[in-house]
Amino acid sequence: MDKTRAGPTYANLTRVIKIVKQVFFAGSGASGENDDGEEKKQEAKKDKTQAIASILLSNAGEYKRLLEFFCQEVPKLILKLCSVAEKVPKEGQTFDLKKIYGHLSSKQQLLLKTYSANFNKLLSQTLEEGADSSFISEFLVSGPAVAQCCLPYGLYRKKLAGNCAKICAQYSKMSEGAQMLSQQIVRALLMWFMQQVGSTKKDSTLFEFTIKRFYNDFTLESKSGGGGFQVQDRIRVAQNCFVDLLGLDLPTGYQMGFLYIRQLCLHLRGIRNNLTKDGVKNIYSWQFYNCIKLWVLAVTEHQSELSLLIHPLVQLGIGAVRLSNNPKYFPFHVKIVQLLTLINEKTKQFVPIAQYLLYPFDPATDFLNGKPKQLLQDKAIPDTLVSLKYAKKHAETADVKDRVIREVIEELTIYYAANSRLISFPEAVVPIGVVLRKFKKNTHNGNYRKIVAAFLDLLKKNEDYIIQKRTQMREKAIKNLTAMLQSFESYFAPDERTPLEKEKDNIIKRRSEYYKNKIQAVSK
Repeated sequence: MDKTRAGPTYANLTRVIKIVKQVFFAGSGASGENDDGEEKKQEAKKDKTQAIASILLSNAGEYKRLLEFFCQEVPKLILKLCSVAEKVPKEGQTFDLKKIYGHLSSKQQLLLKTYSANFNKLLSQTLEEGADSSFISEFLVSGPAVAQCCLPYGLYRKKLAGNCAKICAQYSKMSEGAQMLSQQIVRALLMWFMQQVGSTKKDSTLFEFTIKRFYNDFTLESKSGGGGFQVQDRIRVAQNCFVDLLGLDLPTGYQMGFLYIRQLCLHLRGIRNNLTKDGVKNIYSWQFYNCIKLWVLAVTEHQSELSLLIHPLVQLGIGAVRLSNNPKYFPFHVKIVQLLTLINEKTKQFVPIAQYLLYPFDPATDFLNGKPKQLLQDKAIPDTLVSLKYAKKHAETADVKDRVIREVIEELTIYYAANSRLISFPEAVVPIGVVLRKFKKNTHNGNYRKIVAAFLDLLKKNEDYIIQKRTQMREKAIKNLTAMLQSFESYFAPDERTPLEKEKDNIIKRRSEYYKNKIQAVSK
């Protein structure tokens, strides 16, 4: 390896690849790519290669050194030998594939192809065997160099993009480092491939394949990976990587988003038409929730290009919440309302969802006013962040009821904070005021009465705040309603916060600190 590192040649790089095939593919029955037609004539060299491979197999340290050398240094040495050195193009820059690789000799092309074949085979084999994420990270350290080796060959760039998308999507098995390294490779491949010179528009074939593979693997992973504290950070990394890759070709991304959201809507409609206990469980699952969240994050990040997906996403979320108003599914309902609130806040499109959080206050169910039917036998009530429903032994306890009313008020505060600058805010909160005042009057629980009264006071403060802003308006003619609404925004200073926004900031800060400590505790 030292000799190859000091002076890379076609012969010694080919020899390294042969050793790797002997070590890592021994007994697999496959030989990778046919590197050299003269291999059978060189029996002495073959015997020597096999002897080196045997030594490596018996020495774990040498085994790891070979893997690191093959995955991290060999691609750079091959590119150096082939005089290929190209930076990843930025958005709008072009890349001439023929110009960069057109000068290669037949031996150099064969070397690139052989390395690409064996690297992808080794990576696929490692993923199938369920190797540790730290081991997989060894493959990805020199990702852009590996991507350049695979770039001229359609089969291998497709395999590399698919494997890296799978690594990034498998949040319960991979580390954040492995996810970020794999995303770097996929992004480089897509940027190089889609921005080639000579095409009138982007070639989206590799993009479509990669996004489909990423989404399908993420969906499959969500079925078993769950959403516990130990995977929260990695879930968000996977989601952020998906959103980033989707932004490379938003017209195609919109079409794919429409199809996948439509599939979710059809699935939900099928469940509603034949409602069963198993059907509800199918919707109220981590798989369904994570898929909705993936598209909500995409829409809020690329809202100008994906704005037409907002309406179907909102309808999908509302349909999921309305599937069941059983209080045991309250954690799932809260999660969906949080996503719809995020759409409301980021896109500035009003989403009427407050009523879907008010079913615990319904006197017909008597959930909050009824006496607890059970005593809390343990303290293991999962946090809403990492749960989808309450267990049967917890659902009717006083602790769960206390949590429900507290979290309903918090979510309503966050939701109304997103709409607290609307000129129509005083009128918008009339219905919820009626419901909560009626509950406050009829409840027998003093703590609940205080919580609701405090929230109603907060709404009143914000009402008065907006009414005061209205009095400052000069143009009040409703003939030009759009201009009037736009001018109302100008009465707020850049750093000005409404009473609801201030309370929302306190809630977010409190939650962030709490969940950060929880995640750190679980990680330790």
